[in-house]
Amino acid sequence: MNKLAVTVVCLATSSIVAASLCEAQTLPQTDLKPFELSLTIDAVKTTGLINPKMLGGTNVAYWNTAATFTHPVSVGWMKDMKPSLIRIPGGSWSDGMMWNGNGVRDAKGNVDDSRIGPDGWPAIDYSGYAPSFGMDNRTLKPVAAGFHGNVDIRAIQDFVKSIGAHPYVCVNAGSGRPVDAAEWVRWTNIKRKDGAHYWEIGNELDGSWEQGHIIPKTNIELTGEMYAKKVHDFATAMKAVDPTIAIGGAATGVTPGGFTEQMLKLYGNDVDFVSIHTYPGAEGMTHAAALESLDKIISSEVGLARKYITMYQPKRADKIEIGYSEFNLRTGSSTLFSGLWMSEALSAMARNGVSFATQWDAFTHTRPMKDGHGLILGDAPYVRKAQYFAISLWNNLTGTKIVSSTLSDVSDVHTLVTRSDHKITIQFINPDKDRAANVAVNLGNFKAASTGVQTTLSCANYFWNSARSEPDWSLDPTTAKIHTGRSFSVTVPPLAVSYVVVADSPASKITTPVASSTGPSLKLLMPESVYAGDETECLVQALKPGTTQPYGSPIENATVSISGTAEIDRKTVRLAESMGRFVFKAGSPGPVTVKAQVGGQSVETTVTALSSVPRPVVFWDFTTPDVSDKPTFTADWPLIADYSVRANKAVARVDLPTAGVTTSDNSRTLLRIMRFPEPSKLNRANIRGIVFDLKTKDFSSKDPNAAVQVVMQSPNNYWIVLGSVPLAGSSEWKSHQVMLANDKQIEYMPTSYNLWFVLSASKPTTGTIYIDRAGMMVR
Repeated sequence: MNKLAVTVVCLATSSIVAASLCEAQTLPQTDLKPFELSLTIDAVKTTGLINPKMLGGTNVAYWNTAATFTHPVSVGWMKDMKPSLIRIPGGSWSDGMMWNGNGVRDAKGNVDDSRIGPDGWPAIDYSGYAPSFGMDNRTLKPVAAGFHGNVDIRAIQDFVKSIGAHPYVCVNAGSGRPVDAAEWVRWTNIKRKDGAHYWEIGNELDGSWEQGHIIPKTNIELTGEMYAKKVHDFATAMKAVDPTIAIGGAATGVTPGGFTEQMLKLYGNDVDFVSIHTYPGAEGMTHAAALESLDKIISSEVGLARKYITMYQPKRADKIEIGYSEFNLRTGSSTLFSGLWMSEALSAMARNGVSFATQWDAFTHTRPMKDGHGLILGDAPYVRKAQYFAISLWNNLTGTKIVSSTLSDVSDVHTLVTRSDHKITIQFINPDKDRAANVAVNLGNFKAASTGVQTTLSCANYFWNSARSEPDWSLDPTTAKIHTGRSFSVTVPPLAVSYVVVADSPASKITTPVASSTGPSLKLLMPESVYAGDETECLVQALKPGTTQPYGSPIENATVSISGTAEIDRKTVRLAESMGRFVFKAGSPGPVTVKAQVGGQSVETTVTALSSVPRPVVFWDFTTPDVSDKPTFTADWPLIADYSVRANKAVARVDLPTAGVTTSDNSRTLLRIMRFPEPSKLNRANIRGIVFDLKTKDFSSKDPNAAVQVVMQSPNNYWIVLGSVPLAGSSEWKSHQVMLANDKQIEYMPTSYNLWFVLSASKPTTGTIYIDRAGMMVR
C-alpha cells in the first residue's frame, strides 16, 4: 500500500473580486469526457510545399555564455533539434557591434578608443581577425565600457557550424557601414565557407530604442526612405563580394507606409527577402483563442508583405521570399502551452507560404528564469523548455508537402497533415487543459502500414513550476507504436502536441507496455494560502516512488473533495499523463481542507483563505532613501529632498519652470520610481492600486483640469494609466488612493517595474508640487 506525499506550492491566481460577490458565484463543473472527432485526409491533394527545418530555426547572441556554445549537452541538444538557420548576432545588438576588432584592439586585446581612421570611423584592419567590439552610436568611437557580451562573432559562427546549421546574419546598419558588412560576407563565405545565404540589413531600425534610429553624429531620425537607401548601399557592396547571397529587411512589423513598404517601393530591385518580427500578446486569452488567432495574425502580416512585393516588384514577386527573423509569444514562453503555441505558429507559417523562420531565442541564462524566451536554460544544469521540444518535433517529423485534410469542427483541436516520399505525418494540437481528444482518422487513398508511431509532448513530459521559475521535469516526448492502417483511432491527451507518423510500408509488431508493479507517489500542489474570491489552479501529480519524475504508467483517476467555505470545479482529476488539474476558490476568509484520494489512500491539507480587501502600504517616504538616490528616483526637473514642509522628514519636491509646462512638452515627469521592494516585502501580483500624499505651493494653471496622472509600466503593457488626481485645491496635504480599474490591469501587475507621476495639463502650469508617503494598495 502506497503513501500519498503532499507538497504545497502556489501555481496561479486570478484577479480579486469582492468577497460578497464571490460567495454568490459558483465554479462550473468541468467535463472530463474526451472530444470525439474525425479527420479525413486526401493524401494525393497537395496544398503547399515546405522545408520544415527552414522554419525551425532560432537566434543566438553576443551575450550568451561561452560555455553554452561548447558544452556537449547544449551543443548535442541543438544538433538534435536540426535547425537549418541560426540568426546572429543578437537582435538589437546587431546595430551596436562591429563584428571584427582587428586594428582596434591593442596587443593585450583591449579596445583602444583612440584608434580612429582618417574618415572618422574605427580603424578596423580586415586583413586579420580580432574579437568584436561595441560602438558608441553618437560618436562612432569604439567602446569597451558597458559591453557585457561573452562571445565574439568567431565563437558564434563556430557554434552554428558545429551543430550543422548555417548562419543567418543581421549586419550592423545602425552604427556600421556597407564596407564592414561586405568584409563580413568575405570572411564568412569566401574564407570560412560557412554558407551564409540570408543577410539582413539592420534590426528594427524603425524603433526609437534601436541604435541607428537616430543617425550617428546627428539628431536626425531615420525614415523609411533613408532605411531603403541603406539597403541599396549595403546590398551593392555585399553582392560585389558574393553575388549569390540574399539581401533583405526590414526586420520589424509590416505596416502601411512603414520601413518594409518603403524598402520595396524605392529599392525593391535589391531585395531578395522580407523579414518580419512578431510577438503576439496572448495575455488574458484562453489557450484556444491564442492558437486560433495565430493563423489570422500570420496570414495578415504575410499578406501585407506579399501585397507590397506584388505592387512594387511584380516581375520578381515569385522570387522574393518572406521570413520571420524573430517571433514568439509576448509573454508566457516557458509553460507547456508555449510549446503548443510554437507548434501552431510553425504550422501557420507553413500554411501561409513563409520560407524561413528563426524563433527568438535559443538560450536564457538568468536564474530564477522568470519568463525568458530561450529554448534552453543556458547555464548548468542545462534544461530544455517546451518550445525546444516543439521545434525539435517539427524539424524531425514534419513532411515536405502539406496535403488536404478535413477535421470535424467539434473542438479546439488543430491539425496539420504533411507527406514525404513514403509517410504521412499528422500533427495534432489539443489546447484543452482537461479533455483528451479521440480522433477517428481516415487516410483515404494512402496505402498505410498496419502500425504507426505516435510521439507526444504533454504534462507527462514537461511541467513548468511557476513558483520555482523552472521545470520540475523536462523529459523527451513519449513515443509509442499504435495500430494504424487506412482507418484508425488515436487519442491526443489534454494540453498536448502529438505527431502520428504512418508509413506506406509494413512496420514492426506493436508491443504492449508493461505496467509498473509499484504504484505511484502522489503530490497535491496547492498554495499554503489563497485570497478569498481568487480562482487558483492546483495540481495532482503521480510520481515514480522516491523520485520527482512522472509515473509514466497507467493509473486511475484521482478524486478530490473539499470542506469549508470553498469550491472546486470537479470531483475527478485525470492522471493518465501523470498529472491532472482542478480549480479551487475560497469564498470567505478562514481555513479550508482539501482531500485527494486514489484507491484506498487519501491525503488532505489545509489552506488558509485570506481577506481580499486591499490595504495601503507605504514603501517610499523620501527620507530613506531620499530623492538623491538616482537608481530609485528620477524626474524631468531637479528633484529636491525638502525637509521644510513636514517635521523631521523629507518629502519629494519638484519646482515647475516659471514659463509653465503643458502635456505637449517633452518634459512632464514629476517623479519616476524605478526600484520596487524585494519580493519578500511586495508580491506584485497583489498590487491593487497606488497611494500617495500630495500638496502644492504657488500653484497656477490655466487648465482647470490640471492633474497628476499615475502610470505603471509592465512588459505586458508599456503605459498603464491608472488614474489621476486634480491639482486644483491641493494647497494642503491630502492622501490619495488610485485603484486599478479592471482585471486586465491586475493581470499586468506581476511584471510591473516602474511607477510614474506625470503632469497632465493642456495649458501652461507652474508652481511647486510635493509628493510624500508613496506606496501601493496591497491585498
